[in-house]
Amino acid sequence: MPIECPIAFPRLEREAFQRLDFQVMRLIFETHGCLGRSCDEVIYHNELAARLEAAGLASPAEVIITVRHESFLKEYRIDLAVAKQAIYELKAAKAITPAHEGQTMNYLLLADCTHGKVVSFGGASVNSRFVNNPLSREDRYRFETIQTGWRGPNKLLRALVHFIEDIGLFLEPPSTIRLLCIPWAARNMPWSDARCS
Repeated sequence: MPIECPIAFPRLEREAFQRLDFQVMRLIFETHGCLGRSCDEVIYHNELAARLEAAGLASPAEVIITVRHESFLKEYRIDLAVAKQAIYELKAAKAITPAHEGQTMNYLLLADCTHGKVVSFGGASVNSRFVNNPLSREDRYRFETIQTGWRGPNKLLRALVHFIEDIGLFLEPPSTIRLLCIPWAARNMPWSDARCS
């Protein structure tokens, strides 16, 4: 199987996620109040996981999502799968960046999870942002190949179609370029880390 996640996340409705998030954010504020803003991310992670467990919200930590395509293998780690219903990514940064939100969206897409949140403990107060995935796994695999006007090599087209059939659409672009390892594309893309190795 190209994408493996040990948790089958439910397609959680917005209201159910809001109720869950209300409970989680109370524990996040307690954690920040107890530890302050100068700890390493792993300390916040461990403290919050213990508080979630004590509150009856058992939340697997460091959940591994494995992505495979031909000889390519990459593992992603979700910080917390809160109550096996939503993904929470924890940071110790002063501010949440678009890269943090993008990372969380990528995890939501890979795990077929509808709701997540990025939380940063690094500021004077807790900073958080919702990240919602409007696509189902089926949506990510629904595509049509239109070859009219294609001027590239057929081998490239077949590789792209095979990749999409295997992994799906809408994942982070730098990983896609590395995965396909197309030297021309790697040299001509704006992402500095899109090199074939």
